[in-house]
Amino acid sequence: MLIVCGRCGRSLARVGAAGLTAFAGDGESTAALLNTRQGKDFFQGFAHASAGSVQDARYTLLGEEFEGTDHVFRLNGERVQAFSGVAKDILNALVTRKEPGRPERHADVAAYRQRVHEWKAGRHGTFWDHKWGGVVSISHDGTVLAMRQIPPFHDE
Repeated sequence: MLIVCGRCGRSLARVGAAGLTAFAGDGESTAALLNTRQGKDFFQGFAHASAGSVQDARYTLLGEEFEGTDHVFRLNGERVQAFSGVAKDILNALVTRKEPGRPERHADVAAYRQRVHEWKAGRHGTFWDHKWGGVVSISHDGTVLAMRQIPPFHDE
């Protein structure tokens, strides 16, 4: 087991946290966790669903709440929805985006690390979720990738 303390440890924790917020489609929170050399500028500025991923989807999968982004595409002629996200409790520790009428938020990397540590003891692996109607893969760090087939358009 590698133990990293001090400034280097904090920097690694922030980069790891930035990876989770980027995976969930939250560019503003990702930028807040990085410095310019680490790619902060890439995640700042205008975000639009067609230009990249945007945190805009919430699902309960296998009884746990996740937030992230989803995409619909075709796979062998069938419409498929893919959702990538992070456990809501982990993501809430990292979200920094401004919300009207609310005070400015800062990422709480210590809370993020504690919540990820708690997730490591929980359920992880790949499962079929009957309510979702598809396969769900949950990682040790609280990230999720879920896929399901969705019905065709009415005119197909």
